[in-house]
Amino acid sequence: MPNFLNLTLRCILLAGWLLLVGCQQDDAAELTLEQQLAGQWQLDDLKATIELDDTDYKIFLAQLADSFGLAPAEIAFGLILLEGQISQSLLDREPTLNLHLNNSFDFQQIGSNPLLGSWQLSEDEQQLTLISEAGEEMAFTITSVDESEMALLMQQASSALIQLPQFPQQLNIQLEMSWVIDGAEE
Repeated sequence: MPNFLNLTLRCILLAGWLLLVGCQQDDAAELTLEQQLAGQWQLDDLKATIELDDTDYKIFLAQLADSFGLAPAEIAFGLILLEGQISQSLLDREPTLNLHLNNSFDFQQIGSNPLLGSWQLSEDEQQLTLISEAGEEMAFTITSVDESEMALLMQQASSALIQLPQFPQQLNIQLEMSWVIDGAEE
């Protein structure tokens, strides 16, 4: 009889331990990428790069300046300042990007009306696309994401996003953006 009680007690303890371990795994379930992205994001850092017909425009214009006998270094330096100005101009407007679980978004920055629309992930979850209410699509490559930070690369900057006049199609402004979470959506 003592062996039966001992065996029964061990079985109850084992069942309780398995139940406890199983519940802990459910609590620590991994969030989907959509759940990780949902929330209010604050732009933390930005680097703008400008290309002209897939060539770094600094090289293109420096070569052009050299062919006219102008100082290529001064041209390239001025263009580097332009890239810095684009980056700083956007950072100064303190943009926030709110991605909601219902796949709507709002992009807000000081001095402008919010940009509203919907967002979606590509099937491979490598692309984030914002679609404004006006139908303009802004595609971002997700370079990294976790519960507190995300890094996005925008190969072709949108004039709606950076609020510049419409720029020529040959001019490609690439944005590398680092965002930090300001509030997760429940």
